[in-house]
Amino acid sequence: MSRNRGRCRRRSSRRAIVAVVALGLGTVRALAQAPCESPAVKAYVSDFSGTRAGPPPAWKTCLDSLSLDPLGMPKTAVLQAFAALRARKGEGREPIEAERRLLQGSSRVAINRQLLDGWGVNLGVRRAEQKYDNVFYQALVGALSWIVLDRSSGLEDACVAPVVRLRGALRGGPNWREAESALLGFGDVSLWKSAGPDEVTLTGVKAHISGLSKSDLEGACQDVRKIAMSAEYWRTVQSRLKNVNAQIAVTVPSACRLAACQAAGAWKQSRSRESWMGVQKTFAEDVTDVGQRLSTLKAALPEGINWTRVDDRLGSARGRSQRFGQAREPNGREMAPEVTAGLLDLLGLATTVAELRDVLTSKQVLSSLLAGDLLHAKEALGTRKSWRGAAAPLIAAYVTTSYWERGKPGRQAACREDGIDCSGGAVARQLTRVAGVLGLRQEDLKP
Repeated sequence: MSRNRGRCRRRSSRRAIVAVVALGLGTVRALAQAPCESPAVKAYVSDFSGTRAGPPPAWKTCLDSLSLDPLGMPKTAVLQAFAALRARKGEGREPIEAERRLLQGSSRVAINRQLLDGWGVNLGVRRAEQKYDNVFYQALVGALSWIVLDRSSGLEDACVAPVVRLRGALRGGPNWREAESALLGFGDVSLWKSAGPDEVTLTGVKAHISGLSKSDLEGACQDVRKIAMSAEYWRTVQSRLKNVNAQIAVTVPSACRLAACQAAGAWKQSRSRESWMGVQKTFAEDVTDVGQRLSTLKAALPEGINWTRVDDRLGSARGRSQRFGQAREPNGREMAPEVTAGLLDLLGLATTVAELRDVLTSKQVLSSLLAGDLLHAKEALGTRKSWRGAAAPLIAAYVTTSYWERGKPGRQAACREDGIDCSGGAVARQLTRVAGVLGLRQEDLKP
């Protein structure tokens, strides 16, 4: 009986020791895991707002605690990769070491079920229902999401389904199950590496929409939405996006008859490099031509005229001409406002040149009338089909010449010409001025 009691005591003590050891290990593991379960760490892993602020102080505490964890190495690797990818600003063109480490189990540098399950085992998350609440698996999904987000920005505007799904799953607090499912949509596309010229890569697909606006992609978006998920999904998407061109929102002034305006209209329609070269050539030629005309007019017109505004506008047009010449492969969205502004400058300068030419002609006409040379005055006026848009001094010179030739009936006939209003405004003021210059009564030139 005493022997049995002794055996029972020894067995009980062994069980107690095992229980204590087990309890101790469990406590160590719990203590090791607890810092990584803190609200600050979980909030950091779940933050996809775009601010990309640095990790909280609790993050280091979490990493330090993993030295006691049997799975500390893979957990540390995932957390460090997450922090590095989250902190990266801008597009991820060349892969960093953290990305290579996360994807080393994938032969195609792609995200697939084998990769996710392999990391799940390494992180000690074997049961599917547990992994979405596990901070380390969340960090894995988050890190892979940052890899994709940095390389797919803009593809959501083209309605690329996996990109749209991933962004939706992360918006407003991650739905980790949905995010994981969306990541599997990138299983048939290499994230950055190309094994050959025919391999589809995520960065390659994105390159096709570089510089395009959301409005540029509206038409393609409808087609991409219809593409079913399959092994050929990404190749089909790439084929569709490859043919999308930027809409060129250049506004050509309706009244503009300059060669540059015609060329800009052709560029807007065809969006080709050849049509852009036409804009470069004609704009430069029109700027040179208007500059030469202004120089000639300045020399012929009286001194004392303030040319500052005209010179500033000509300088602006010349500057744009230089920028156009440097843009061999223009981005239509960015260059269109420049072209529109340049055309307005050119049209304004051309209008000024026409008005100054009219002023110079009126000066020549009045000089001829003062000399009593009606024939020369009429020759200076030339033969215009319409006086609409002519400068007021030239209209006044024409009306005065008609009066000089035929008296009041001539003046009345001139004022009935299409587009001429002799009764008010600038024309009436010019008629009063001309009457004074020629020594006529104001009543003679009034309509």
